Amino acid sequence: MKEFAFGTEPPGSGRICVVGAGFMGCVIATLYAHHGYDAVICDSNQTMLDTYVERARPIAAGLVEDSDASEAMLAGVTLEPDLASAIEGVFLVHEAVQESLEVKQALFAELERICPENVVLATNTSSFLISDIAAQMTRKERMMGIHYVTPGHIVPVIELIHAADTPAELVAWSRMLVQNIEHVGVAILERPGFLVNRIQFAMLTEIYRLMDEGLVSRSP
Repeated sequence: MKEFAFGTEPPGSGRICVVGAGFMGCVIATLYAHHGYDAVICDSNQTMLDTYVERARPIAAGLVEDSDASEAMLAGVTLEPDLASAIEGVFLVHEAVQESLEVKQALFAELERICPENVVLATNTSSFLISDIAAQMTRKERMMGIHYVTPGHIVPVIELIHAADTPAELVAWSRMLVQNIEHVGVAILERPGFLVNRIQFAMLTEIYRLMDEGLVSRSP
């Protein structure tokens, strides 16, 4: 059996690159930094990088009570517009770009090209199948979904989305990683809607049915 390239468990410290400085990218990078990882945010939009600290401050405030410690934590997050520089020395790249399949496919094809084989590639997609995102990759088994449920710094559940050919070792590795940041990982074989979205949709459907039957008022 081929040796698992990423090791049997994730390190308790080290460098992680988060690609995408939107809200979820801010949440993910701030959580990693809070738990002792050397977080790097990469975004080609310099304005998004320049405003990271301001936008992440409310997130950090919910994690660290001491304002000085919170500011120091945010200041320690590296902001890097160049992808090749951002992935230097990382053990994980966590994608959190816009929900565009084409954008994600192109990004993961590039990440596979420039990242050493021992670097785990993860997506925070909330809608696309992992196998679809990895369609342009040669080694599709090196990536999986690590989906933070919004708002990720408050909701303690993270969906660990894997395809049929994702190694069980990578799923276990990802579960240990989210445990390191005091979250609970729920492993899910890829399906449209994953787990949380399907539960939410079912709840909304039942709520609308109750309103249509007159059992619940639409007014407060």
